[in-house]
This record gives sequence, structure tokens and C-alpha cells, in this order.
Amino acid sequence: MARAANDRLPNRWGIRYVRFVWFDDRMAQTVAGRTPSVIAAVRLDDVALEPSPIDPTWILDGMPMARDGRWTQSLDGTTTHWVWDCTTGTFNWHFALEETVQILEDEVTVSSADQPPRTLRAGDAAVFPAHAWAQWHIPRYVRKHAVLRPHAPRPIRIPMRFHGIVASAMRPRGLRGALSG
Repeated sequence: MARAANDRLPNRWGIRYVRFVWFDDRMAQTVAGRTPSVIAAVRLDDVALEPSPIDPTWILDGMPMARDGRWTQSLDGTTTHWVWDCTTGTFNWHFALEETVQILEDEVTVSSADQPPRTLRAGDAAVFPAHAWAQWHIPRYVRKHAVLRPHAPRPIRIPMRFHGIVASAMRPRGLRGALSG
């Protein structure tokens, strides 16, 4: 049950109150009156990358060396934001989660069983659905920003959509369009 900000709630942990704040149709729980930062920002060049080896059985050509670094995640913990880079090579890639990518540097050619090859260059974006396979061919090097989010099954999407409609109706009129994109 959502409560207005500063509603006092009885508790046994010594927390004075719990406040709920709406962010883009999602509810974030704030404890002890501290609101989490609304804006998470980073210079993508400053994200620390660590080795993230590609499954050797997926590699088709070359010796691609991949690295990645997560720089933030959504308040509900389901969506994460990453920087990923990789050296020359060709490999198959399985997308366990839906992944939206923006190429930051150089290029990659991607293809799949039902899609012809497509070269993505710096500034290009693409969405790979959850559970898809794609072949990646990296001629020199590629660096991307990736947003990973789980695919919600239909029985969960319906209540989520209803929640979004209700949350949108409850927002002050001036904020409705601004927060939803």
C-alpha cells in the first residue's frame, strides 16, 4: 500500500518513517526519509572494466578478449547499465536478457539466423531480445554501452501495465508527460 511522503509508520527497527517516491511508473522505497539520487550519471570512459571472457565454445574465429563494467542498476534491481569492449574476433552471443546497445567506439557486424549482417558503428543503437542468439564479427575493436533488462512473462506484464496506468493517473498533471518520456 503506497503512502504519502512522511507518513509515520510503526516499526520495530527504529526507523522513523518510510516514504514512497514514484520514478517513471516504478515505486522506490525510501527508508528513514532519505531519498535515493534521482539521477545516476557517469562519464562512460571512466567506468572501470574487468576481464569478462567469452565462452570458448562460442568463438568462431580469432581470440576476442572482452571486458565489462557495471556502472548502475535500477532501483528495483532488475535493469543494469554496462560498458563493454572487445578485441578482434568472431563469435556467437546468447542474450539471456533483453539488451539495448549503443556503440561508443569503432564497429561490429551482427547477424542472426533470421537477419542479414548489419554493421553498427559509433553512435548506432540496436535492441537484442531476451533469449536471442547473434553472431558478432569485430574487425578491430568495439566498445558499447548496454542496458540489460529481464523479459517479463505475460502474466507479470499485465499487472505492470495496470500499475503504470494507475501511477500515471495519480501524478500531478504537469509531470505526466515529463516522467514517461
